[in-house]
Amino acid sequence: MQEKNADAEPSQPEYNAPGPDSDAAPGRPQGDNANPTATEDNLLLSAESEPKPTQPAPGTSIRVSQRPIDGPSPNASEKAQSSGQIRHIIKAWKFELLACVLAVGMLFAISMTLYPFQGRPLPNWPYDLSINALVAIFTTLLKVALGVILSGGLGQLKWDWLKRGGHLSHLIKYDEASRDPLGCLLFLFASGASETIAIVGAILVVLTLVIDPFTQQLVRYYDCKIPSRDQPASVVRTSGYFDWGAHFAAGQTEINPQMLAAVQAGIFNPSAISVDFNCPSGNCTFSDLYSTVAYCASCTDTTGQLNISNNGEFLMSTLPSGASASFLVNGSGFADQHWFTMEVDVDTFDFVFAALPEDAAGYFALITDNPCQTPYETSTWACSGPGAASCAIYPCVKTFNASIQAGQLAENLISSVPFGITEDQVGPISTGQIELLINIPCLEHDQVEALTELGFNTTGSQWISSLPPNVTIDILNDYNPTYNPSNATFSGAIVMTGGHQNLTLPPQCLYEIDVDNIAGVSLYLQSIFSTSISPTANGDAFEGSSEALAIFNNSYVNFDSIANAVDNLADSMSSYMRRSGYTNYSQPATGTTMETTTCVDIRWAWLTLPAVVTAWALVFFAALLLKTELGTRNLTRGWKSSLLPLVFLELDGVGRREPKTDGDVPGIEEMEKKAKDVYVRLFPAGPA
Repeated sequence: MQEKNADAEPSQPEYNAPGPDSDAAPGRPQGDNANPTATEDNLLLSAESEPKPTQPAPGTSIRVSQRPIDGPSPNASEKAQSSGQIRHIIKAWKFELLACVLAVGMLFAISMTLYPFQGRPLPNWPYDLSINALVAIFTTLLKVALGVILSGGLGQLKWDWLKRGGHLSHLIKYDEASRDPLGCLLFLFASGASETIAIVGAILVVLTLVIDPFTQQLVRYYDCKIPSRDQPASVVRTSGYFDWGAHFAAGQTEINPQMLAAVQAGIFNPSAISVDFNCPSGNCTFSDLYSTVAYCASCTDTTGQLNISNNGEFLMSTLPSGASASFLVNGSGFADQHWFTMEVDVDTFDFVFAALPEDAAGYFALITDNPCQTPYETSTWACSGPGAASCAIYPCVKTFNASIQAGQLAENLISSVPFGITEDQVGPISTGQIELLINIPCLEHDQVEALTELGFNTTGSQWISSLPPNVTIDILNDYNPTYNPSNATFSGAIVMTGGHQNLTLPPQCLYEIDVDNIAGVSLYLQSIFSTSISPTANGDAFEGSSEALAIFNNSYVNFDSIANAVDNLADSMSSYMRRSGYTNYSQPATGTTMETTTCVDIRWAWLTLPAVVTAWALVFFAALLLKTELGTRNLTRGWKSSLLPLVFLELDGVGRREPKTDGDVPGIEEMEKKAKDVYVRLFPAGPA
């Protein structure tokens, strides 16, 4: 557009409609406006009504003025009441208001999408949709909503600034800021752009650029273990062991071959002792405690009970039980010396290492190269003096908790209790006796009450290990024998009789072991532990049973090594018993198989920036409405980033360019409606 000085009437672009016979194209300047030498450096904006099918008569001129369009445009801030003003605000800012709701909704959607999966496995959604994909979608919608709010607000602030007046270059900066983030950056560094609310809006536009990387950092993935639904874990256990070897005398039974092999493994190959389990993934947990029939071992250091005596020929080391070891002090050679003795007194196994005189070091050096050098060697009885231990191996019930990690079972012993009830049995036990424990937590409430009425102590312990007077126990006589007692069938239930009551207890709450098995194991252990270790005739080695030599360990023996050897022996026998328990009593302990999968970790701190930007965008929008829409005379409601006000409104003067406010100012809707009927075109203009 061309402008003259302020005293002259502004020149108006003129459109001369061609006549019917004219060759001129519509919209081209005619007559005096024709300038064949005009260049594209000199452009004019022609505004006119859109040509109709019936053209005006030749020579008719249509002039479009830049003065305000005629027609009423009531000022809502002056004429409407408060409710009407709110309606006008909603109408003018409906998209921004919806964007506010959308922005808050997208933040909520991101949070609600992530929260259910904190510390949980990745979801298996249709079409392989991922959590990050949803977060990216919600983030995009959030940024769109923020863009609508901020661009509309900055665009409206342009008109608010223009009402106060200023350099036209500032108007351009405001307009560019409402278009894109680059415009906002230029606006922030432009001189004169000092309005706080506009600066805040521009900063928020720039910050929306970094929302994407922040939301993408929300989700972190890591390997985790989750329970498997269809692959249970298990560990073998038994609450009933009825197995024995052949009878060789009245009331005497041999150990069965499998148990004998377990004893040998416990002595010679303790590292091979294992408990059978099933854990498909190699990582399993067992939340409940479980109990099993087993053998327990205990040892006591009895060195202080040794009686050291010298009868003139031998230096004797003797326990009160009679177990003794000797060293020849008056004679030559090594004959008749028993440096290490193992003896069995009923169920007690005594181990005695003889006292050696100070001048025995020479003999000791003949047998063992460089003795008493390392810390372990100096802790052995051969180096530190005589020693003794008394140990016991007995049937019991052990209670464990367990876990399996990397295919390795780790059982933690919680408690152990020896069998305490010995009763006659009609069933698979040839001697007619079992040892019994009753598991109280396993029983029903009415069964516990019945036991209490029979005189049992049912409080203070998990187990019943003794019978009150006048109560007898019988196994139900439904035993069906086979060649192999392990395959025989009987229910295993017991009947308790006392006074006028009979109480039947289920097998799953009973822990039983046959007495014949106990007797066979005891006889075999006595046979291998009633022996001694002596130097050979030339003093260059030791001789004795292979079991005793394994425990003696070439004289490197002390209390800890003895206790460890006895524990290994009991564990090996227990492992065999758990694998070979009676069917009705051998439900395995069940656990949970843990599968390795990918889990989600939500790092909520990364949501801080999107949340802060959204909150400040809402504050910005609220402040904008208070500043621009709630005044008493709002001439620019809803103009925002529209170009139409610059086209339709007249500029007054050359220096200060302000919208004229004398007269009615059209609303943006009216401008948009009028714009549909106005035809515009840029064309080269001639000289003024």
